Amino acid sequence: MRSISPGQQKGSKRPKLPTKDLQGSLGREFFVIVEGSAEVARGGTRIATRGAGEFVGEIALLTTTKRTATVTATTPLRCFVMTQGEIAACSKRTRASSAKSWRS
Repeated sequence: MRSISPGQQKGSKRPKLPTKDLQGSLGREFFVIVEGSAEVARGGTRIATRGAGEFVGEIALLTTTKRTATVTATTPLRCFVMTQGEIAACSKRTRASSAKSWRS
């Protein structure tokens, strides 16, 4: 898991999350917003706002479909980012732990 700081988003009043987090593109990361807020839009229409403690990018990542919306930072953001590989590793550890507790 890595963190994105506001300093990584300089140069724009409304920076996009620093990935190809655009509707219709393939998703390989999942973002948990730690600080700041972001706008979620589908087809150019705002459908939601996300803030601290909320997340974006989960649909494309978990279902291996294309992203269903575009997410744009409305303030500087600090996020935790999990890649597809990191989520798979967590899932594998969880399954192993669950199997172990069933055998106990």
